[in-house]
Amino acid sequence: MLCCIKWAGIIFDESLPKEGNEKGMSVPRAIDEIKYESFKEDAALFSNKKKITFLLILLAVLLITMAAAITFGAYNITIGVVYQVVLSHLHLNSGQVKSLYNTIVWDLRIPRILLSATVGMALASAGTVYQGTFKNPLVEPFILGVSAGAAFGAALAIVFPGLLPIQVSAFIFGMISVFGAYSLARVRGETPLVTLILAGVIIGSLFSAAVSILKYIASDAGLREITF
Repeated sequence: MLCCIKWAGIIFDESLPKEGNEKGMSVPRAIDEIKYESFKEDAALFSNKKKITFLLILLAVLLITMAAAITFGAYNITIGVVYQVVLSHLHLNSGQVKSLYNTIVWDLRIPRILLSATVGMALASAGTVYQGTFKNPLVEPFILGVSAGAAFGAALAIVFPGLLPIQVSAFIFGMISVFGAYSLARVRGETPLVTLILAGVIIGSLFSAAVSILKYIASDAGLREITF
């Protein structure tokens, strides 16, 4: 078997570009060079002009979707009514608008839609940062213990209601888990990627265990709220 592996390695080495072998490059380095050249070709195809066009199309789709979402709901409100409500608040419409339509459109639907779009942008930005940091499109918040830390913060606020609001507590402990994983992964002034992942697994396990403890001491109502 060792002979077969060695023979396969020799054949693969001979199949590499001669230019790389003449420079005395090792097999892994030559493979990295080939991958890098392929990446540059793909990046050249997807130029900045295409990126800007693609982003503008997505922005237009988002705005159209947000405008259409205002008209959907329990009350059937046309786009014309929405237009009148918005103009009245911008002091560009002197006509009278029903208070019911004003409450539904301006006080309920528009804030919720804007909040949904903002949260979506934040999640997309966080996902992009994760993918760029770990160089993997399949990363998830569990990899650094963020989800476990946020779950612990929310469970802590549920079990002890007067401590902090649930959202604030979840955010604080989610950030603590990130800083904890980063601090634990620091080795001689550097943060190796593998060490960061392992530190995230450790932090996530600790917070998951803490959530289990809170479930044990929680009341029936608190346990249902934590679970569901």
